[in-house]
Amino acid sequence: MLPCGKLHNRPILHRLRDCGAACGEKTFTSLSADFIVRSDRTITVGATGCDYTTIEGAFTAVNSLVILDSAIVTMDIQAGTYSPAANAVQLLTPFAGSVIITGATPYDTGGATGIQAISGTTGAETIQFNMASTAWQANISVNDYVSVTTGGGLTDADKQAFGFSRVTNVDTTNNRLTVQSRHRLDLSAIINGGSFPATLAYTIKKPLTLISVNYSTATDIVVYMSRSPLSISNLAMVNTGRGVGNGLRLVGSGNTTISNCFIAGFGGSAATGEIYGLFVGPQQYIAQQSSIISDCRIGLYVQGGTVYVANTFITGCYIGGYSELNGLLYFAAFSLSQGNTLGASASYGGTIINGYACAVQYNTTGASVAQFARYSNQSTHAENTTDYAQTINELLSDGSFISDPE
Repeated sequence: MLPCGKLHNRPILHRLRDCGAACGEKTFTSLSADFIVRSDRTITVGATGCDYTTIEGAFTAVNSLVILDSAIVTMDIQAGTYSPAANAVQLLTPFAGSVIITGATPYDTGGATGIQAISGTTGAETIQFNMASTAWQANISVNDYVSVTTGGGLTDADKQAFGFSRVTNVDTTNNRLTVQSRHRLDLSAIINGGSFPATLAYTIKKPLTLISVNYSTATDIVVYMSRSPLSISNLAMVNTGRGVGNGLRLVGSGNTTISNCFIAGFGGSAATGEIYGLFVGPQQYIAQQSSIISDCRIGLYVQGGTVYVANTFITGCYIGGYSELNGLLYFAAFSLSQGNTLGASASYGGTIINGYACAVQYNTTGASVAQFARYSNQSTHAENTTDYAQTINELLSDGSFISDPE
């Protein structure tokens, strides 16, 4: 055995191993088990009994790992409410493509059978739902956030988007749940006027892993990723003050699947600046499925990347549901951009494809489109208050839901 404290003309890994053994310390082999990941590993985040109590602590730990091709690291963020400082949660590792980020499965209330009443002013209306069962009453409280969607369908009336919304009342006597929607048109006039049936079956879910912040600076970001993880699922992000800031920002290369994610409140008021619910940078392929984005300045922004959106709802956004710059946005089956100031604000050299059974409807303006190709195999643009003539063969993508948190 070589003595410690001497330099040897040998590879550094061998010197560390031999020195550690001679000194009675950890060998390099045992040390490497901490930061070189050779087989699948799960890192847990939660208030008690987990590896980390904060999301930012878990992300920092993952950034220090060397993840071999044979391994996947899963970040399991358990049920609870987390409030990280701005720009503190960052995925910077070059091994992000081997990282899965997941929260707890959202709680399904059992849904509603229809709407009892709508009141309030446009952009801040409260919607009272007749619930299908009573089990939800023990699990939903005032100021919780829930997603409200319909099951979709081939007719425009079957598609309704009320967003990722704050609960304002729980009526246990009459078994009714009330939420506040940021839909930008008068829902009472639309629904009571017969354009929307009020007796549809509604799916209402409460995300259990919630990142709740109150940011006030346009550059503030909840989760920033310089590399693309393998997948992100079951996470909710809400800016409770509806101020400026960004929700999820993906700027590096890689392929990511986003599913069952909920984003709200980033620039939902009259905010200015680069403020987005979900920002996708260059060299990204994002498959966004069964998610909701609402009450943001711009719900989904694609800059040079490729985004495929399926079964997604975007609603109640101050500027527009989605925007695209020099990339490809494929708004595929059963997705909806509804109740935004603009149904789509997309331009500058990219392509938007609106797929089958998608709708851009009931927005203040249908589309503000310039200098880009736009295609569609189903046109459902007629019900916006204004439709721009520049729109060419609409192209919508399939996927997530964006709405206002209040």
